[in-house]
Amino acid sequence: MKRLLIALILTCIPAHYVFSYTLTGWFEESKISVFGGVATHHIEKRNSSEDVNLMNYLSYRNEFYLGVDAHVYLHEQWQFNIKTYLNSSLRTDDVFAKLIYMPHEKIGVTLGYASIPVQYGLYEIHEQPQYYTTIPNSDDIYDFAKNELFLAGLAFPFEGGKFSGTIYLQGGVSYLPNDFSFSWQKKYDSNERRLVEYDIPESYAFIIQPEVEIRWEIAKPTTDTSIGLQFQGKWTYSKRNIDYTRNIYTWTIDNKQTEIISHPKQSIEGVDWNVGLFYIF
Repeated sequence: MKRLLIALILTCIPAHYVFSYTLTGWFEESKISVFGGVATHHIEKRNSSEDVNLMNYLSYRNEFYLGVDAHVYLHEQWQFNIKTYLNSSLRTDDVFAKLIYMPHEKIGVTLGYASIPVQYGLYEIHEQPQYYTTIPNSDDIYDFAKNELFLAGLAFPFEGGKFSGTIYLQGGVSYLPNDFSFSWQKKYDSNERRLVEYDIPESYAFIIQPEVEIRWEIAKPTTDTSIGLQFQGKWTYSKRNIDYTRNIYTWTIDNKQTEIISHPKQSIEGVDWNVGLFYIF
């Protein structure tokens, strides 16, 4: 909560007033918005063979969130946007940033970055029907990671009467970092003990992400400011798999069995939309 409040305070400060003495002419206009929305992700599930399919245990947070967004219109057709979400755990783990260059009033070029939390179900991955499983130093049933997106695309602004907005057509690369997890296992009704390791290398997948922002101006307190309602929505699609190496040590480190596991790609589809208020100054 404290991080969101700090972000709200910082983004609500009129930057072009604060820096007007040293950066006159650089900040043409700024917009801040606060909103509430819902983000959902659907990951295609497939029947797994005897080898664990990590895609079946990968998940995103599907939940309601509160958010804050800051958009700055810079000198020479440049724009910059950054936003973050406050999720149900009162954490601001989601971060989105976008740099926009507008060589023409009707079309622009974008570069974007996003960091989104994901999680693996640890006990579901390690659990075996014939073994009692213990995961050392684990205070949670999930292993958390960051799904990073590196995007590029086109921006198409539009305006008509009190309505305005932008359509973004974006694509790029989705990145998952390397990960490592292990568990101790003891066979039921037996003294057999073993150590099981999952070594997950970093992975990449192509992604598409069209996005739209629509604003409806309600009032103009002054000639240079406006207040209104805002809608933002985006759809995300990619196909990926998560390969890994599994090491099983039975009784001793010397008795090692290594397997390199790969599964076909599975689809990931996400929908994210929110509604809120904006203030342009």
